[in-house]
Amino acid sequence: MPEYAHCSLILGEDRSKLSKRHGATSVDQFRKEGFLRDAMINYLAALGWNDGTDQEIYDEAEIIEAFGLDRVVKSSAVFDMTKLKWINGQHIRIQDNAALQPMIATILEDSGICTSTPTPELTEAAVAVSVQSMELLTDSEGIVKRCLGYPLEETIGSGEADKLMGDDFLVLAKELVERYDAGGMPIFGGGGADASDSFNAAWSDFVKDLGKALDRKGKRLFHPVRLAVTGSMSGPDVAAQMRLLGHAGAAGEGAVVDVMPITARMDTLRAFVDAFYVPPDPNAPVVEEVAEVDAPKKGKGKKGKKGAESDEDDGAAVVLKDGEVPTVCEFAKMDIRVGELVEVWNHPESTKLYCEKIDVGDPTGPREVCSGLAPYFTLEEMKNQRVLVVCNLKPAKMAGFVSNGMVLCAKSEDESRVEFMEPPEGVPVGTRVLPEIMDGGIEPLGPNQVKKKKVWEGISPDLTNNEASEAMWAGRRLMADGQPCKAKSITGGTIG
Repeated sequence: MPEYAHCSLILGEDRSKLSKRHGATSVDQFRKEGFLRDAMINYLAALGWNDGTDQEIYDEAEIIEAFGLDRVVKSSAVFDMTKLKWINGQHIRIQDNAALQPMIATILEDSGICTSTPTPELTEAAVAVSVQSMELLTDSEGIVKRCLGYPLEETIGSGEADKLMGDDFLVLAKELVERYDAGGMPIFGGGGADASDSFNAAWSDFVKDLGKALDRKGKRLFHPVRLAVTGSMSGPDVAAQMRLLGHAGAAGEGAVVDVMPITARMDTLRAFVDAFYVPPDPNAPVVEEVAEVDAPKKGKGKKGKKGAESDEDDGAAVVLKDGEVPTVCEFAKMDIRVGELVEVWNHPESTKLYCEKIDVGDPTGPREVCSGLAPYFTLEEMKNQRVLVVCNLKPAKMAGFVSNGMVLCAKSEDESRVEFMEPPEGVPVGTRVLPEIMDGGIEPLGPNQVKKKKVWEGISPDLTNNEASEAMWAGRRLMADGQPCKAKSITGGTIG
């Protein structure tokens, strides 16, 4: 015979009895708002019940297997819409993209983005640009609209791009326009999977070649290219957005509304360059940089108050002979170590933050760190994860929680995917991480000196990962105990 039980009262977020005034009340209403069936089952089953683990995402079979009345709690559960949306987003991302396409096709037509049923290729491209950012299926409407538009003037006018403008954005934009005019910039014109794969490869090669020509890499390359091509500072993968534009154009005139095609984008960018680009003065005097060699400092460094750190530099500049390996450089002033997460919990004030205890070999035990990793990893995925930790940053409060370090992760080129930078298997906790050209004989600076000398700001722009997913700094692999540190799959990304 079936067993039945009555769960404790379900409360709204204001802690009053859940009622119609708290929002959607029917399954169909939740469906229309963009919730998936599996996400609703997952969340409703977890109201007033848990299986005694940190697992939060279940499929239907897992819930049936794990559910038991003995784990139903007596206290009232709160119907948390924010948590429900987060769970829905996780279920969206574990779905096969093909399963999402019929639902996204309906949203594209109902929202007026498409004037009739969208083509399968267009729908597939819409899913590709939306899937990593959606919490609700209906979020795809706003994401797709932003990808089809080109808000370059608005972005620059808002001041959001001031940092890029100050880093010679116009030089990159001019070069990009010239390559487009010469037919050297890949343009996606529609087609199937083979055409998409060919375009992805061509676009990657184009961006790399552009970076070599302008001596740019990492964020100094990817961010201004994104702004120039999409008009925005952030968003889905640039190549994916260009595929969406290509499929929108291939669907036929009037099939997709409010599209700014690549030709019109380049016209706008060209006009912006023509209006504001000032070529360098060929008659300006050339200033040559002169490398100086500091004399070694004698005696003890200066000290102020008792316990204060010295303001003296921690090493002299080194001039290398051919084949000589440097042992002193800016990177050596940082203390990056192998660590292991021993405890992780949700930040009480922010859904985007995790609070962690990480063993990095400190004699006093694990240190507490706060990381903005909640949108990318579940608590279960964080558990016992081996990581790289920056250990000599000055402690900082994150929504009231004092963080004593930073977990290093790899970010994909479009910053939509994040993976841990992992130490080699078997390397002990507390092992220091350094470029392969260096030994461990140089002591890192203390947190105050790192902040005062802006050491982290100086080295972090050169942190990337190569085509083998290995961590790199200034063209050198980062090693722990003589072995490279790696991400799982991200290549050509940045590390931070």
